[in-house]
Amino acid sequence: MWFFRLRALIVIAVLLCVSSSYAHNKVVVVPLAGDDAMVSQFRIVVTKEPTVAGEGRLEYTSDLKPNGQSLWGKVCDDCFEGANGCPIFPETLTDKAAQLVCKDLGFDSGVVDTLDTSASDGVDFFGLDNVYCADGATSIDDCTSTTTENCLSGEEVYIQCLTVYTVGAIGPAGGIVFYVAEGGIHGLEASPVDLADSPWGCFGTNISGSDGIAIGTGAQNTADIVAGCVSAEVTAAELTNDYSFNGFTDWFLPSKNELIELYLHRAVVGASNVQYWSSTEIDSSTAWRYIFINNTQASGGRAGSIGVRPVRAF
Repeated sequence: MWFFRLRALIVIAVLLCVSSSYAHNKVVVVPLAGDDAMVSQFRIVVTKEPTVAGEGRLEYTSDLKPNGQSLWGKVCDDCFEGANGCPIFPETLTDKAAQLVCKDLGFDSGVVDTLDTSASDGVDFFGLDNVYCADGATSIDDCTSTTTENCLSGEEVYIQCLTVYTVGAIGPAGGIVFYVAEGGIHGLEASPVDLADSPWGCFGTNISGSDGIAIGTGAQNTADIVAGCVSAEVTAAELTNDYSFNGFTDWFLPSKNELIELYLHRAVVGASNVQYWSSTEIDSSTAWRYIFINNTQASGGRAGSIGVRPVRAF
């Protein structure tokens, strides 16, 4: 087994959602201006829908063929997830290699996506194995690896490259970020537009589970309302649950505290309605609303139609 130094990577991965099939033409690797060719580079192949920039199977090429077509291969997970002196298989897992390759691809950080086990979509061989990044490595160029591999199907590396978001930024689904957590890696984004004014719904009926107040409970509140409110009227929760934007369908009605954050950042979100529903039930006849024009949280009769703004977590 022999090792070599990975040459410098300065590339930008642009992921294109072009169809429902998982194909290589969803990835475009763009050279810097003035570069005639690129060698020793990585790319990320989208494996899930809806597409999210920086999430998918990691692939590598070190050859630029005479016809200008690069030969891409999968990256084996041997050592890629390891530490403590790989290639002797370690006991400790780390995201060091993922962090470095994602930074070289233009993202802020990255992790190995252990939940993504998507089937291969046409690449039948491994182009790289035993990628090991020591503690002092600051770029994937500082890591060692080998092209001699003994990997089987199912040992492919899948990664999530991460972007650090700030309030007011465009979120992963194209919404407007109004709340961030974990240093900006996670948070909440709001749809750019309000939906039609609607009732909270099911006046006189308690909806089990829809009383979550804290940040992080809005999605479950919404799911409980949709499941428990059987009504001919279109409710605020139904509108957000059915909402789709940029291929993302996981929008929901914000909880009471999530709606507070939306109010605090109403200017960047462009929330100009007089008042908005939360997904937090008070009792069988009322739910929490936020009156934006006078900064007041109040109960509201669930039969009344007021503003609806979908949000989603990332």
